[in-house]
Amino acid sequence: MAQTPSTRLFFEPMPLVLSLSDSAGGVVTLEVADGVDIFAFDLFVEYDAALLSVSEVEVGDFLGEGLVCMDQVNTPGLVHYSCTRWGVDYGVSGSGVLLSLTFEALGQGGDTPLSLAGSQLFESQNAFPVNLSLENGAVSVRPYLTYVPLILTASGQGLELMP
Repeated sequence: MAQTPSTRLFFEPMPLVLSLSDSAGGVVTLEVADGVDIFAFDLFVEYDAALLSVSEVEVGDFLGEGLVCMDQVNTPGLVHYSCTRWGVDYGVSGSGVLLSLTFEALGQGGDTPLSLAGSQLFESQNAFPVNLSLENGAVSVRPYLTYVPLILTASGQGLELMP
């Protein structure tokens, strides 16, 4: 029987719900849970570029100080960050944030998955990939909220009480 990986890579919140009327956008974090000896990451986040753009990417504090990122790509439909610890020879264990992504809606409603296909974490001793489960996320873009007043009027005969 195959063993399920204990290390997880996931998005929070899941799903992220944006409104077209929200000009500030919304933030989703890419997190690791139950990591053991994590030394580097190679993360790919793919999404529907017709619905969203990523206005900001911030590297989280899970791997600590001295993090060096060799690849930092933010193009329509793809965010790719490849980073490693520098100046130390040991990894980090536990849970925390690897990346924070700020998404902005582009003017139409709809839903898009946030795919982690190809993403990997690496351990410190031999730079082997960590056995992990990738949990894709989602963003739901809702149309403009419109409030329509509801006016009810009552007319006609009243109710009779029956003995």
